[in-house]
Amino acid sequence: MINDELYMIKQAIEHEYEGYEYYTAQSNKWNSEEITELFKSLAQEELDHAKWLEELLATRTDGVTKRLLNVIDNVGSPKIFDWSNVKNFRFEEIREVLEHARDTELESYEFYLKLKDVSDASEAKELYDVLANWEHAHYEMFKAALALME
Repeated sequence: MINDELYMIKQAIEHEYEGYEYYTAQSNKWNSEEITELFKSLAQEELDHAKWLEELLATRTDGVTKRLLNVIDNVGSPKIFDWSNVKNFRFEEIREVLEHARDTELESYEFYLKLKDVSDASEAKELYDVLANWEHAHYEMFKAALALME
């Protein structure tokens, strides 16, 4: 596995945890039980994705590489869940939240396709396909929900 891929996996893990935090925060903002449960479910899926990626990283790195990756202070995420503009959202409007979620899911989908392109391991490529498909399904779900609001 090439170093670029290891770095990107670390970014993907960070990204999935950011997604978990975003959807968890959203699950606490709404009075609708249906919307709350939707965001809780998405948060759990993001957490599952992070765990899968952590398992992949553990199986694909030797002791030296693993220690090196742990030394890296702040790999950072690919900045798909960009928190810099979070104050600009009026969170009482679900449309803006859904648009933001739709856009980040599409970027996540594209990120996993890029990760698949740099991978040299078939089992890793299979996981990236699974993750890309999940992210694309989320994107389509948000897109459909937004279409209903028009």
